[in-house]
Amino acid sequence: MKRRLKTLGIRQRVLMISLLPMVIFALVLGGYFISTRIDDTQFTMLERGQSISRLLASASEFGLLLGNHELLRNLGKGVSQEPDVADVVFLDNHFDLITRSRAFDLQLKPQGPFVYQDNNHWYFAEPVQVTGISFQDFPEYPDAKDQLDTIGWVIVILSNDPTRNRQRSILITGLLLMLGTFGITCIIALRFGNRITQPIQGLSHVVERLQDGQLDTRAEVSLTGELRTLARGINRMAARIQESSSMMETKVDTTTKRLRATLNHLETKNHELELARFKADTANRAKDEFLARMSHELRTPMTSVLGFARLLDETDANDEQREYTRIINQTSTVLLSIIDDILDLSKLESNAIRLEQIPLDLEDLLLDVLEMQAPLAHNKGLELVLHYAPGIPDILLGDPTRLRQILTNLVANAIKFTEKGEVQLFVAAEDLDSHQCMLRIRVEDSGIGIAENQKGKLFKAFTQADTSITRRFGGSGLGLVITQRLTSLMNGTIKLSSELNEGTQISLTIPFAYSEQDVKPQPGARLERGPILFYEPHPAMRKSLQALLLRLHLNIDTALNFDDFCRRAAQYDCLIWGDSPGMSSEQFSALLQRLRLGYSARLVILCASGFSQPQLDEQTLIVHKPVRTRNLLRALNTTAQGPAGYKSIAQASTTAKTAPSQGLDVLIAEDNDLNRLLITKILSRAGIRSRQATSGLEVLEQVRHKVPDLILMDVHMPRMDGIEATRRLRRTCPELPIIALTANVVPREHQALQNAGITKIMFKPINEPELLAAVKRHCSPAPTRPAPQASADKDSSTLLSYAQIQQEIQRQLEACQQGVLSQDTAKMRHHAHQLLGISGLYDWPEFEALTADFHQCVTAGSGQRELWQSLWRLQRLSKQPLPTADTDSA
Repeated sequence: MKRRLKTLGIRQRVLMISLLPMVIFALVLGGYFISTRIDDTQFTMLERGQSISRLLASASEFGLLLGNHELLRNLGKGVSQEPDVADVVFLDNHFDLITRSRAFDLQLKPQGPFVYQDNNHWYFAEPVQVTGISFQDFPEYPDAKDQLDTIGWVIVILSNDPTRNRQRSILITGLLLMLGTFGITCIIALRFGNRITQPIQGLSHVVERLQDGQLDTRAEVSLTGELRTLARGINRMAARIQESSSMMETKVDTTTKRLRATLNHLETKNHELELARFKADTANRAKDEFLARMSHELRTPMTSVLGFARLLDETDANDEQREYTRIINQTSTVLLSIIDDILDLSKLESNAIRLEQIPLDLEDLLLDVLEMQAPLAHNKGLELVLHYAPGIPDILLGDPTRLRQILTNLVANAIKFTEKGEVQLFVAAEDLDSHQCMLRIRVEDSGIGIAENQKGKLFKAFTQADTSITRRFGGSGLGLVITQRLTSLMNGTIKLSSELNEGTQISLTIPFAYSEQDVKPQPGARLERGPILFYEPHPAMRKSLQALLLRLHLNIDTALNFDDFCRRAAQYDCLIWGDSPGMSSEQFSALLQRLRLGYSARLVILCASGFSQPQLDEQTLIVHKPVRTRNLLRALNTTAQGPAGYKSIAQASTTAKTAPSQGLDVLIAEDNDLNRLLITKILSRAGIRSRQATSGLEVLEQVRHKVPDLILMDVHMPRMDGIEATRRLRRTCPELPIIALTANVVPREHQALQNAGITKIMFKPINEPELLAAVKRHCSPAPTRPAPQASADKDSSTLLSYAQIQQEIQRQLEACQQGVLSQDTAKMRHHAHQLLGISGLYDWPEFEALTADFHQCVTAGSGQRELWQSLWRLQRLSKQPLPTADTDSA
């Protein structure tokens, strides 16, 4: 309606303004007039009927009293001559008919009302009552004084047709008057409106011609009033525009000549710029090639370092050597990830990455990503939760390597910046058409979050939201940049939502093609058991596992808590129990023993990755998180084999790890793992007991529980630095020796340390003799403390049983097969290293040779054919029994 009003011209608007008030006024008055006249005719008819009935009632009193029916007929016949009187009816006091004027069906209502309408007739009933005439002089009526007051009834019936005819006539007359008035109004409005609209329309046509470039057009000045003034103004404006146009054309001609000269000069400059651009592109390509070559050359030895460190870790090494190899693995992995990030960024900047379109199993890919990140998350006590929505196509067409890289970056970042809680991965799909869907992925964490003013820095290379992030969490600042560019390369979008100290959400929307003919193979045989009791303490993980169990069509009952789980366990043939990542071996052992007191049937434990607990009996099976469908079904369907070589949980939990008694108690405050380990080793060799803290807040907490003999304080630490921690310690422990360890101290920082109360400042790298001398000088052991003792004997390692060896080999081979299918080189390399360790440990030369051959194929980047051939030979050999010596030793 509004659009129609906007398109109306001035003529229509003037007519509307003129006619609309008049039409409304005429409609209101005409309607009121017609309604009033119609009501008057109706009222007149009713009043007439009541008057006639009253007169007849008075006139018929004598006839009814004497029973003179002829008199009553004459009265009725006289009144019936009226055109609107349909009938006159006389009734006795019992409503019995005495006489009437017409013959048609009557609709009498003895109970009232006295005036009513039936069909097309109006009934007016009036009682005939005695008015007080004396009959004492008439002896022939001796009983007249005993008559009732109402001696009969008179009913006058009026027809409604005359009234309706009059009302119809009134309505037609009123409408004709309204139409006539409206026609006269239209004629007047049109005549006077044209005098206003025609000049204005003429002026608008002049303006339109001026807009079309007809600058010699002029308006007529024969108008009057304001329109005459407007026409003169338009003519003056047109004349000025015409003059300006002429001047502009002259200037354009002059400028065009200058522009031609400038273009000739620019052509020369453009040629020079093309040459410069070609040189710059050549230099950039050379830079990219150099960066790629150097990254590759750096990555190759780092891969060897990682491989040999893992092999060394699988040998018969003591705890100290395993700790050293762990540090080598950790630092090498960090350096390798930085090199990979730099190489990927170089490829993205030079557009050297080409996406593949091959079938990928999305659920397996997501679980692969979570499995790779699970050890780090579970070591921090975090839950990794996958929410896989129903309706997602089984097989998608895309680049699994780049999608895995995107998800790995996001999940790794979420774990890195989350200290407690969980990291959740939500996946859903929305169909776009019959062969394409929109994949929606969201990674949520409960970590430190990001301030609003820092969000703009996240997608810049080598940049992090806070300068303390690198010191506290590490990283190169390239992960999100690479993720954003890969997502854009896949025609997707990425959005970030975060609040400080509330967690972060990163959402991906990526289109994927799929084929309905490509159907994911269904998992193994379904469980043929009764109801299963399920318990998982973490709410988000419980929801995810319930969805997984629902997809498997398992009959599941959920326990509310562990007490409810133990109480109801005896009613079920099978239990599924999910533990928490932060649970210690002692806590797990106590809960398991409590559960086994009243339950001895099948128990499937969903453990955190890397949380290796031995099986107590043949009915206890362990499935690691994140839970794969086939692993869970295998645990529920197959018969558990209890390995004889396993040490029970109870025995493992009772093994004491006592540190030797020390003469001094030193607290090491250092956020760097390597420096903290180095200082610990230096002090332990000197027989000094030490404690560790990674921030100033932990220092204050440990001192609050027990005051040490000395504190080795790092200056730069997360959350609270060493200066602030020292300042607070001096309020409660003014005499406590505190030695500051720092890499570089400027005079201002040196003064701040002294003002805070530092006892001595020592510079990094740490000098062992100087450190021990400083500790000895500022703190000596109390005479009541026992003398230092040698370190405790290292724990004895128990070799695996035959069944465990076979199970571990098959698990590693299955992981290698998954790596070959998904073309995940890192996964294949890792599990090939694990197989090398197993084969070397048990002196199985044939298996070791084939494993080394497969590892060489993975390292050399061989094709799929060579990888499958090598893996097939390895799988065939793994089916054979282990050597007798190995079996006996196990």
